[in-house]
Amino acid sequence: MKKILFSSLAAAICAGLCAAVAQSINVTGTTVDRKGKNPLNLMTQTTEFTVSYADAGQAAAAKVEKLPLYNGKSWAFSARWDDSNQAHYRMHELMTRYGYKGTFYLNSAYRGKEMPPFMSHFAKDLCKDGCSVGGHSMTHPRLTEIPRNEMFREVAKIRLELEAGTDYPVNSFAFPYGKYRIASDPAAHPDIAEALFRTGYHHNTYSGFIKPEAGVSPNAVSCVFNILPGDRNTKAENFDRDIAKALQDADAQQQNPCMTLGIHVWMKGKDWDEMEAGLKKYAANPDWWYCNQNEYAAYRYRFFHSVLEKIRQGGNKVTYRLTLPSARYAGAAVPLTLAAPGAVSVDGKDCELVKSGDRALINVASATVLPQKIDALETVDGQAISLATDGKRDLPELTMFLYYDAKAGTLTLKAENTGTTAVERLTARLGLPLVYPGDDHNFELGDLVPGSSSSYVFKLPKPHHDPVYASGRQFFFIQTDFDLAGIPARIYAATEGELEAPAK
Repeated sequence: MKKILFSSLAAAICAGLCAAVAQSINVTGTTVDRKGKNPLNLMTQTTEFTVSYADAGQAAAAKVEKLPLYNGKSWAFSARWDDSNQAHYRMHELMTRYGYKGTFYLNSAYRGKEMPPFMSHFAKDLCKDGCSVGGHSMTHPRLTEIPRNEMFREVAKIRLELEAGTDYPVNSFAFPYGKYRIASDPAAHPDIAEALFRTGYHHNTYSGFIKPEAGVSPNAVSCVFNILPGDRNTKAENFDRDIAKALQDADAQQQNPCMTLGIHVWMKGKDWDEMEAGLKKYAANPDWWYCNQNEYAAYRYRFFHSVLEKIRQGGNKVTYRLTLPSARYAGAAVPLTLAAPGAVSVDGKDCELVKSGDRALINVASATVLPQKIDALETVDGQAISLATDGKRDLPELTMFLYYDAKAGTLTLKAENTGTTAVERLTARLGLPLVYPGDDHNFELGDLVPGSSSSYVFKLPKPHHDPVYASGRQFFFIQTDFDLAGIPARIYAATEGELEAPAK
């Protein structure tokens, strides 16, 4: 069972919160263009840097451009392993021994009636040594065959659980059974895509999912080229076969240059010897970027949706401005790499000039770092339930309750700071089920001083009562980000509720 926190204080806290002055916020129900720039409307950051050249003539002719992969590599190389399989431990150890990173796509630790003991720390263990975790739904259903309200809960709630359990952002999703479309329900594909967008995913492991006619642009969702050594009957020669295919596929390299091992860790006996032989053969390629899927996803999103401007030149110096989605929201703090032919030096915060053969590269790091502490709380009967698998809170001095009022059409976020440090620059982003028009706004809520509480009432747009979307209990969440003593942190607040029947 999940551990319930603050049960003895819940009533008192709720009473105090309700007494706070409420701030009313109108949710318009408008979304950004899913096929356009910054299709998830992630918050951005801007940095300026000055590049020096040998002389004014070279500066006048200089061109700086974004590169599609970190450090100007020709391919990213990663791995994806699906399901909550205890054999992931062995795969993790084997990959990291040879310098590989990868992402383990997990289901909920609470999938069964009793949580296996290893699951309380499983996701966090798998994030060691540069690896990461991704969403694989709560209970592993075929998303195309369940009601839309359940589908949204399946893809959204697992992200909250995994982030709270690992203190690491999750931006990638793998479809259970590989199912994201079905002939009998043409709307399933775009609806699943919209649910993933609203939840914060911008990467998946199935290239067929990326179809503009289904609302999924290649600039909005990154993907992989699968390398399949064999879940069973694993063969090292299968590495050779699929990697050769990738290297000969110019379209794949242009569209999604990420070779990715997978899919299941079902190896037995000699399978492991073959797996190790393949890993050993393709380790340490100097032209490849060995990364996890979260890193690749964050880099590609920022590559596509950043803007580089030349703003002034003086003598042998040129100053540039780079505006790009913040790493804090993209999901990984990988510097963006720029090609800067002829550059002699660079002056700018978090900028580094790297000489690679006859190339000059500039790596622009993130001005903001990732959340270092992440909590997720679900409000059930007035109590705050931790969604972290170990039941522990990273930020026990901060409480976020979320309440849904179907009759009033509101979500109320009630926050209390019982600590000694101010919550600064609090922002909120709503995750609404598909029965509501989506909303991609990032709401700025201000600060929360020690010993205070605040209440924020979000007036929701009107739901559409199509029974395909309106039936059953709906899952809502709000992602709050803030700084605490200069440390980036995040708390999710979640709740469920049924729609009020439409007036006759």
